[in-house]
Order: sequence, then structure tokens, then C-alpha cells
Amino acid sequence: MNYIYTKPKILSIAFLIFLVSCFGRENLFLNILSGDVQSLAYVASMLALLSLFVSLYIKDVKELESISFTDNLTETYNRYRFLEIAQDELDRHIRCETPLSFVMIDIDNFKKVNDDYGHNAGDLALKELSKLISKNVRKSDIFARWGGEEFILMLPDSDSYSAYKISERLRLLVENYEFKQVGHLTVSIGLSELTECHNLTGTIAQVDKALYRSKLEGRNRVTVSPKTLCGECDTCTYS
Repeated sequence: MNYIYTKPKILSIAFLIFLVSCFGRENLFLNILSGDVQSLAYVASMLALLSLFVSLYIKDVKELESISFTDNLTETYNRYRFLEIAQDELDRHIRCETPLSFVMIDIDNFKKVNDDYGHNAGDLALKELSKLISKNVRKSDIFARWGGEEFILMLPDSDSYSAYKISERLRLLVENYEFKQVGHLTVSIGLSELTECHNLTGTIAQVDKALYRSKLEGRNRVTVSPKTLCGECDTCTYS
């Protein structure tokens, strides 16, 4: 739910209450014009209450949006927010005819991590991984937790060749990083450039298939969807 859509309605109700309160007092505005101190004080207090109501409401809206758009554990975007942003970016991509790629990242053997070190250590590893990747992507890139130990990354203005290079760099970054409680981890990665039909759901499905192929072929690798072969990189693992 996008709470900001309800803001105009509630602010209108608050303003209506203010007007009713003022007009409900007999001769209020006549008294104000004549300089009646009590009437002036009454209106001032009502304006102060209205201002307080509006400021508190706007604060609540921002907090609610933050909660509804953010993954509680990793503090990255959640799937819902990612899909919203991705759709907007898709529309821009179609208008501007720019490349757009999607990358899915999955921690290898994460169940074993939880079994060996406990779920608290596993949660900490998810947080660390999230921060590690977030700090090593561009500001224009959109990173989110897709679910469980899976993350998704949108790369605006990146074709499959560029997305592969970025993905391989992230894979090596994770492989060489020592996590606080679980030591070294690896990730499997699948990627796809936006399909020719400009279908977001279909493209993400291709990304998921590429990720599955990475895991099937031994994990700790990057697989590019067959519909978006870069054609320039003979080191890619193609599905």
C-alpha cells in the first residue's frame, strides 16, 4: 500500500475540522476584525493544532513508507519496493531505448551455514553481505532482498556484457571477504538483460533460471541468460 495516496484526503479532513471549529463560534471573524484578543487566541491555537496534526501525519507517512518498503533484517529494499522501482525504470528504458539488466545473487549452501553456526550467525551474514554489495554498486543501481538468502540487483544502462563484469566482480568480492562469524562464503549469480518483449516478470524468470544453472553447475559462478548472450566474453557461463 502506498500511504502517500491517502495524505490529501486526511489533510482535507483536518482542514475541514479547522473551518468548522472556527465558523462554529458565533461572530468569531467579526470579533477578530474588531481586535478581540480571545478570538485571536482561539484561532491561533486552532492553527497551531492543525500545524501539529499535519507535521505528525507527514512523519507517520514517512515512517510507514520506510517500513513497507524496507526489509527488516538487511535494511535494503524489499521485493515489493524493488518491483515498483523496476517497473518505473522499465518505462524509462522503453522511452529512452537504453539497456537494462537484472542480477540475482544467492548465497551458496546457506542452510548449512545456519545448521553449523546458528540462525543468528546466518542473519548477521545476510546483513554483512547486504552491506558489502550495497557499498560496491553504483548509486543508480537498485539492490534489494528478494527473499531468504536471495538478493536482486537492477542495473540501469547496463547490457548483459556490462552486467556480467559487474556480477563477476561482486562474486569475487564475496569470495574473498571474511564474514565475522561464518568465515568465507560464496555466491551463485544469474543475470539477464531485459527481454525483447520488455516483460519484467519474464525477465526475472530468466534471471532465476540462470541462477539455477549456476547452482546446478557447481555454484560460485555467474551464468548469463541465453536470451541475452553478450557475444563478447568467452569466459561467460551460458545456460
